[in-house]
Amino acid sequence: MSDWKYTTVDGYRTRYKDEGTGDPIVLFHGGEFGAGGADTWRDEMIDVLVAAGHRVVVVDRLGQGMTDNPRTDDDYRMSAVVAHATAFVRSLGITGATLGGQSRGAFVASRIALENPDLCARLVIVNSATISVKYPAEGVPGTLTHKTYAQTMTGDVPTDLRIMSSTFEHLTDEFVASRVEISALPKSQEARTAFKRVAEEMYAEFEVLKNQVLKWFIGGGHRKPTLILWGVGDPTTRSSDALDLFDVMQPHVDALRLHMINRSGHWPHREYPVEVADEIRDFVARH
Repeated sequence: MSDWKYTTVDGYRTRYKDEGTGDPIVLFHGGEFGAGGADTWRDEMIDVLVAAGHRVVVVDRLGQGMTDNPRTDDDYRMSAVVAHATAFVRSLGITGATLGGQSRGAFVASRIALENPDLCARLVIVNSATISVKYPAEGVPGTLTHKTYAQTMTGDVPTDLRIMSSTFEHLTDEFVASRVEISALPKSQEARTAFKRVAEEMYAEFEVLKNQVLKWFIGGGHRKPTLILWGVGDPTTRSSDALDLFDVMQPHVDALRLHMINRSGHWPHREYPVEVADEIRDFVARH
């Protein structure tokens, strides 16, 4: 893999990787403002897809990783995150891509597919309580996400990475160091502080946007080939959440597939990068 690249999107300095040529695959990571980034997508996974003849793009979302923070409190909204992600994809001249996302990134990919059908040829959803049929966008008391994030995680990056994992080989020194570095950045601390100020307003808008996406799924507005990949062992979601998504799409999406991996945490694409890459590669080749 090459080094990270930077571009400016709507005035925001944005970090990304862009590898290979051919049919594009664009992947969006999960996480909250001030945490995480596109380094969850392992090089081993990307290498398989590039070798299969794909252009693979991963990007730090607005206010995460090394991408700039939102400029104002009013910009700490999922609509702003989606707008930035959409503008980024268009800035690369990409259309008709396989759009994939994990966790909150699955919402971003799904929302782009709804708002910009020309950008999406296929959809890949990986371990996402955020796009769950049963639960609200916010991890409220009584949900697995609340139990994990509010009651279990410690704030110590290495410890929390292990909490979110079922196996630990993927927690390389490089990955852990990257996560520690990003978490300690002044911009990340500022983003987390701002998010606390606006969380109520952010989640109110988020709930509206999520319900629109679910209505689109349930009502048959989404018909493009869709692959659901799920690690079973994720402390934030259950296998039944994947089945719920499958059930609401099943009447409308002919090319709909579900692949589950046991003993996998929140990031199956990190714990089983080649298996996940093989599933995406084969799905795109067939559909």
